[in-house]
Amino acid sequence: MDGLEPLIVGVDGSGAAATALDWALERTAGEMPLHVVHGRKPPGDLAFDLFHSGDDMSEHEAREALEGPWTEAARKRDRRIATHLVADDPADALLAVAAEVGARAVVVGVHGSGGKRYGLGSVTRKLLHRSSLPLVIAKPAQFRAVPGQRKPVVAYVGYGDATEDAARWASEFAAAVDLPLLLVHVVGYRPMFPADSPSDTLASYLGGDVSRDWAQADLNRLKEELVERSPGLSVDTKVEVGFAVRAIEEGSRSAELVVLGKRHGSSLARHTISPRIQQSIVRSATTTVVVPTCSTSQ
Repeated sequence: MDGLEPLIVGVDGSGAAATALDWALERTAGEMPLHVVHGRKPPGDLAFDLFHSGDDMSEHEAREALEGPWTEAARKRDRRIATHLVADDPADALLAVAAEVGARAVVVGVHGSGGKRYGLGSVTRKLLHRSSLPLVIAKPAQFRAVPGQRKPVVAYVGYGDATEDAARWASEFAAAVDLPLLLVHVVGYRPMFPADSPSDTLASYLGGDVSRDWAQADLNRLKEELVERSPGLSVDTKVEVGFAVRAIEEGSRSAELVVLGKRHGSSLARHTISPRIQQSIVRSATTTVVVPTCSTSQ
């Protein structure tokens, strides 16, 4: 996907990092170098020197690993890569390199063995707090679409700018990789303020089909916009009634990618991650992208 490059991938020798690199290799055209980053905190105080066990990699060992086995998958595909060994906290290292090269997105892996056993690591949490770029949280290949299958990119939308920006990003991705796009609005049984917007709460209390009708009308408007932006893109819409996290978990099983929006404009938004987003990432059966409001062009 041309619009995804330059792309930053975080690696540390773990299986999660290998998954992140594999996803990046599968979903980029390779016209630009793939930026592979490893952040490591250097010895910084007396306590570290006194209690350091010697098990951590030295700078020399980390560089050899970064330019060797950690990026071997890219070299096997004859892909150009740029390696960055940064003496800093891993999340800060990723953001620093992203700013330096003008990255369009950051890719990290997810810890765990599947289902509810997945968990967000400290690096992913920090990036969700701090990054103004789309964050791709890659899941292992066995939980993603089988090559040749045309599973849709699924964007979950509400009434706010955050989810609509995410849908725009999802449409660009789907068009670039020639996959259909599915827009889903989950109407809660009785959402409590603040929901995605006050409209969710008001519509739910009006009862009947009002909430579903409002959601469908909004999806139709957004679909028209996205098709105009990407002619030829196949876009379907769906309104579900229920709990958002459960709907995302179930829908992710038949999706190539799940795309969620996150408000990032205010100081409060930058320092919080909604429980809905956290649970959706953990419980999604496929790779999830979190798109901040300020990361897409209008």
